[in-house]
Amino acid sequence: MNRGYLAKVSLSLLVGCVVLFGIVPAVAGPASPFPRIGDIVGAVTGEEGSRLASAFGNTLVRFMLSTVIGCGIGVFLGTAQAGLPWTRGVLSPWLDAMRVTPAIVWIPILLTFRHVSTGGIPLVLGILYSALYVALHVESRVADISLDELTFIRAQRVGLWWKIKYCYLPRVVAGTATGLKVGGSIGLILVVVGEALVRVNGTGNLVVGFMESYAQGPLWATIILLGALALSAFHLFGALEGWMLGKAD
Repeated sequence: MNRGYLAKVSLSLLVGCVVLFGIVPAVAGPASPFPRIGDIVGAVTGEEGSRLASAFGNTLVRFMLSTVIGCGIGVFLGTAQAGLPWTRGVLSPWLDAMRVTPAIVWIPILLTFRHVSTGGIPLVLGILYSALYVALHVESRVADISLDELTFIRAQRVGLWWKIKYCYLPRVVAGTATGLKVGGSIGLILVVVGEALVRVNGTGNLVVGFMESYAQGPLWATIILLGALALSAFHLFGALEGWMLGKAD
């Protein structure tokens, strides 16, 4: 990410916050749908600040764990699909079904499992979809070996280690990078949605609670923190993708 782009994004966000939380409340008065900047700052530094910090920490931990665990599972499934033809017929229908099924459907399904606690559902949702997109991209990359490469490998009669290091590993790395960028971002959304729906300690639960109590300041403070986390995660995954693709090449 170049400095010019970062400066434009920062300026756009700053102007947007001034308009929404400064100008609109000043013009609309009590009818404003947005709180004043002071109300948002007060929510972070006041009594609600400790609740917000605890909830944000829980969301962040769930998001990081779901990304790491989902990445490992996705690499294993994607590699298995590409390397073992019979596994493709077994796994592909399930992965395709997950891709087209709304994620919210999994919540009542997970509630029927005795060994999955209510608090674990947001984590499991994040793991499922992080693993899904990593698996899809890894399988696509590994399976996309050109005929010329296959002919060269057979002609040279190279060993297994050479195939892994120079043929398969770069593709696994590239697929993992792209899958993380997509699946990690979706995983964060699902962690927050899961927290909101099953009402466990996290930012998703706080958003619902503040909406029910019409607490505009704390509500928007939570939304802004979530937006900052999502934006940071997206650009972090993008930078990681660029670095990993560079290594793969």
